[in-house]
Amino acid sequence: MIAIGTERQNPAAAAQQDASRLLRENEALKEENNLLKLKVGHHLHLDRNKGLHSKNSFFLQVEILLDMLAQKTAESELVEADVHKMRSILANT
Repeated sequence: MIAIGTERQNPAAAAQQDASRLLRENEALKEENNLLKLKVGHHLHLDRNKGLHSKNSFFLQVEILLDMLAQKTAESELVEADVHKMRSILANT
């Protein structure tokens, strides 16, 4: 009498099924690995962009400060020239 579900498989067929299962699992792991690589690459790209944005902000702030310094220097040179002219006028009177 043969019990249902207890029939024995041929070892070659069992090995073939195991090999097929392992290949499917391997393909699934490769796909997951590729997705993780994409995700990590995306985060690295975002981090790099954030770093570039910070550097650009810093350089923009430095540029603004240099412009302000140049403006103040020009203003002080004008004031100094005016003071020099006034001293000259006062000295001649």
